[in-house]
Amino acid sequence: MAAYILLAAACSQKVQADAAQQMKGSVHFSFERAEFVYQNQAYYLAGNSRLLVDEVSRVRAGQNAYNVTLNDVCINGRILTKAQNNGNGFGPLGRYNQAVAVESLC
Repeated sequence: MAAYILLAAACSQKVQADAAQQMKGSVHFSFERAEFVYQNQAYYLAGNSRLLVDEVSRVRAGQNAYNVTLNDVCINGRILTKAQNNGNGFGPLGRYNQAVAVESLC
């Protein structure tokens, strides 16, 4: 019975990890990176990050700079781990251990 309870708990955590969640943090775009910082953890920004392009372009034009940080960005997405990426890191040179797959903005 204890094994069944542990298995059920593990399956429940897997489903929660795969479900999209609402996250609010900062986004940093530069030549080398597209990074999302959520709860003091840096994630590679993957998936549909194109949703942020209009806002990034507007800020770049206003600041006359390529490096842009957007604060208080709300993303609906899934956190991906190295294990889900065949043991590989994310981003340039695989430097990120985790990524956020953006599904939509909130």
